[in-house]
Amino acid sequence: MNIRDAILEATRVGAKYIYRKQGPIIKPTNTIDCCIICTPWKKVPRWEPRYDDLVSVDWYVVPEKGSDKNV
Repeated sequence: MNIRDAILEATRVGAKYIYRKQGPIIKPTNTIDCCIICTPWKKVPRWEPRYDDLVSVDWYVVPEKGSDKNV
């Protein structure tokens, strides 16, 4: 799905994160941190997506159960 639909679906099902198969896990927020890149080692605020990220249709929702295990 596209990034907008992934964010809306994550909100609908109560999940916190979205991702692409070849990219980091992203936590979209309405805070000063904007979108947060989540890795197993740290969380980096203010992700700046590239054009390819914005037009991609391979975004997925991270299932809530166990989603914090790797971020």
